[in-house]
Amino acid sequence: MRNSGAKSRKLGMIDTQLWVNEWRRVHPIKPAAAVADMLGAPVRTVEKWFSGQSSPSLTWIGPIFCAYGASFVLAGMRNPPMWLREADRQERRARLAKMQAELEAEFSDLEYAECEA
Repeated sequence: MRNSGAKSRKLGMIDTQLWVNEWRRVHPIKPAAAVADMLGAPVRTVEKWFSGQSSPSLTWIGPIFCAYGASFVLAGMRNPPMWLREADRQERRARLAKMQAELEAEFSDLEYAECEA
C-alpha cells in the first residue's frame, strides 16, 4: 500500500500537524469531513491525515492551496520557497486593500451623512 505524502515528509517541507491544527480551528464540527468536502477528497484519506497515519501527497497540495490559500500552505512548511512567500504577500495585500476600500467607503458614507445633518 502506498503511503500518501511520503515524498513531502522525506523532503521535510510540510508539517501536516500544523495544517490539522488549523483545520480543527476552521472547521470545529466534523473537521475531517469538512476538509474532505472542501478538497473533494475521500473522507478516509483526510482522516488518515488527521490521525497522523499519512500526510497529504503532492497531488493534494494544489487543492489545499486553492481551497485555503497561500498563507495556509505556507504555515505548514518549515522552509517555504520564495514563490510561495510572494504568493502569500500578494494574498495579504489584496485582502488588506479590500478592507481599506471598505473602510474608506464607510468613512465617506459617514462624512456624507454629517453634511446632510
